[in-house]
Amino acid sequence: MLVFVLLQIIALNSYTSYLKYPESKVLTAAWSVSSYFLEIKNNITSYIDLKTNNHSLQKENILLRQKTLSNYVSINNKEIKIEDTILHQRYGFICANIINSTTNRRNNFFTLNAGSLQKIEKGMGVVSSNGIIGIVHSVSKHFSLVKSVLSKEINVAVEIEPSMHYGFLDWTGENAKIGLISGVSNDVPIKRNALIKTRGGLIFPKGIPVGFVDKTKNIEGKPEWEISIRFTEDYKRVQNVYIVKDLFFKEQQELENKLTTKE
Repeated sequence: MLVFVLLQIIALNSYTSYLKYPESKVLTAAWSVSSYFLEIKNNITSYIDLKTNNHSLQKENILLRQKTLSNYVSINNKEIKIEDTILHQRYGFICANIINSTTNRRNNFFTLNAGSLQKIEKGMGVVSSNGIIGIVHSVSKHFSLVKSVLSKEINVAVEIEPSMHYGFLDWTGENAKIGLISGVSNDVPIKRNALIKTRGGLIFPKGIPVGFVDKTKNIEGKPEWEISIRFTEDYKRVQNVYIVKDLFFKEQQELENKLTTKE
């Protein structure tokens, strides 16, 4: 059998050496087969590396977010420099991925692949590269359940550029791309496509994108607008997120609780 195979190879080599057309065909076929398998190998390798690459990009984004001035508070009112001596970091970020989600319920949730082992706690904010995601509702060792902004009474304080009048985010429970802003007086002019961002303070840093103004209408019996907005994030497609750790959360909460306990 081995001798037969050897003779076949010799015969094929002699045939292609003397006839240029068959030689070209053989080489072309061999190249095509080789390219096909190389493409398969490349696709498999790219798929395997995708998770690693996404994680690396998230880490890079965290470093950039933590250098943003809005994530720091000044301890020197006379000048602002990006130095540890006069700026204290207020917000930290932990990267995670969404492994389960809903968008068609009245109150929607995201499940993240990070939990108490990653120092995630109930009440932390969650954001993406495109906007806000929600607030951590409950935590286990390895997972977190996030109450989505596509929920009733999410109560995130937001600002409308350029006037910086503030209101609160809400959701009607109908369209995953459309939200509502309430609490803005109707004597304030609101322009279409104005950018909506987080107001800052507890849970979320100031300036996280939320959406763009779509339309406004008066609320009957109330001196305020009902503002429809288009979310900056597509909640049906988002995968990579960042959990926000407010390093001053307890300090601010304890101070504000003193006021409520006296009333």
